[in-house]
Amino acid sequence: MDQFFAMRAFEKVAELKSFTAAAETLGTTKGNLSRTVKALEDSLGTALLRRTTRRIGLTEAGLVYRERCARALEEAEAAARAVRNLKAEPRGRLRMSAPVNFGRLTLAPALPAFLLRVPELRIDLVLTNRFVDLVEEGFDLCVRIGVRPVPHLAAKRLAEFRWILCAAPSYLAATGYPRHPRDLAMHRILSPDPNLEHEVWRFQGPGGEARVPAGGHFRTNNVEVLAEAARAGAGIALVPSYTAAASLREGTLREVLPDWRSLSSTGDRIWAEFVPGRRSLPKVRAMLDLLGELFSGSSWMDDPGTGKGEPGPG
Repeated sequence: MDQFFAMRAFEKVAELKSFTAAAETLGTTKGNLSRTVKALEDSLGTALLRRTTRRIGLTEAGLVYRERCARALEEAEAAARAVRNLKAEPRGRLRMSAPVNFGRLTLAPALPAFLLRVPELRIDLVLTNRFVDLVEEGFDLCVRIGVRPVPHLAAKRLAEFRWILCAAPSYLAATGYPRHPRDLAMHRILSPDPNLEHEVWRFQGPGGEARVPAGGHFRTNNVEVLAEAARAGAGIALVPSYTAAASLREGTLREVLPDWRSLSSTGDRIWAEFVPGRRSLPKVRAMLDLLGELFSGSSWMDDPGTGKGEPGPG
């Protein structure tokens, strides 16, 4: 017996006081409706309807059951409406994660306007540098940098970036511009890896590959801190291009050795990952669209900003 249909059948018969009228309303036959209500009564072990040749009424048990049945059917219909609404427009709660620095620099500025566009959507944004398991931790979507997409997940490539050397104009004016990676040995180096005692940076550029020791005068795993130290004139920093892009445009940082590409720091792609099948959810589609808009035409691979360093005299 279909319990939900049986409840609807009983409720409609009780409302219309007629099996014939109820059957027409529900799009079934009078015989099928009668069998359904009888099966419901058998399952409950009591009569719900008082049947006579002239009218149909409710027993005492029928009165109690109808009151509860009406509330249950109303809740079921409300649940169905909620699901239909979820499929129609972005609403509900979207749980997503992103790396800390990247989330602060790129996602955070775009989210307020996005939330105004989709007022029924609520976002839980978790900024973390650890690997997030979407399925186990209940995330709808995450942004990953560098690492290849997880095989069992769906992924959308958002943008590319590169690692660049940059420094404040004041620092370069005082020390001069490096002309070759080997010149970095004469500069104060700000390194993104605090764990290597004897770090070697590899660069590809005019004339092939160059390797230079760059243990670093200051080392930290936080690239925002590196960029801030570089802006303050503390030295030459190796940072992701998206971290320095705004400062390069503003002129507070200049790119150093723009013709040389770092080979030491892996990972130059930014991905959105999500569970297969969830892309059809309006809330996930809306966020993927936002990320697409945010990074459309914004590749940091070739030109992270306008602050190209220029060799000084001598």
